[in-house]
Amino acid sequence: MPASPVTEYLAALPADRRDALNEVRRGINRALPPGYQEGIQFGMISWFVPLSRYPAGYGGNPKQPLPIISLASQKSYMALHMICFYGQPALLEWFKAQYEKSGKQLDMGQGCLRFKTLPALALDVVERTVARLPVSAYAAGYQAMRDAMGKGKPKGGVAKRLEVSNVNVPGRTTRIKADKYDAMRRALLAVLPRRSPGLTQAEMFKAVRSQLPQDLFPGGATANWWAKTVQLDLEVKKILMRENSEPLRWYRS
Repeated sequence: MPASPVTEYLAALPADRRDALNEVRRGINRALPPGYQEGIQFGMISWFVPLSRYPAGYGGNPKQPLPIISLASQKSYMALHMICFYGQPALLEWFKAQYEKSGKQLDMGQGCLRFKTLPALALDVVERTVARLPVSAYAAGYQAMRDAMGKGKPKGGVAKRLEVSNVNVPGRTTRIKADKYDAMRRALLAVLPRRSPGLTQAEMFKAVRSQLPQDLFPGGATANWWAKTVQLDLEVKKILMRENSEPLRWYRS
């Protein structure tokens, strides 16, 4: 039986790198919910949503499946490309908090988690992160992000957009639909208390749904993504405050 592309990728590495990446690979395969596939994508070991489950594909390319995480050996380090955070701002926030608790140093830029040795990586945190994303939830969050940014949509009748920030990623801005932002901002300010301790993330997500216009959020579609995105922006603007409790809570400033 011929070797698989993943096996060939690993076989070409020095023994220490091969052993480390094999252990990370085993951890990811152990933790991922059912439905993802493993293969070589963009020259890396990747796990992705099959096109049969998400035909729109990565970046709107129907020939390229949507990756959730990729693993690579670089010249000076090994890397995990955490594509799983695209459209999942709450997951990124959770991941950073859990990584800090692990006591390991987080060396991550725009979703690229770098590590030089296996002991330097909080592999258990990585495993628990991908375990939180069933295929359907991950694809829905990714699509909600693309819809908010107007990706892959016809140019006619372009909706008004505004720029939002992310308190967890200083300096990053994103342009999203103004009407949905305004509706979610009103909903958040209506349900969040004016003083500590505030609402948890789950309580916030549940509370805003009754405040949202059905023409913009039919059946609450994509409401969680919008609530998180607007919440992070309002924290930058000092309109919302977070209580560093367990779990985290938010209230109006």
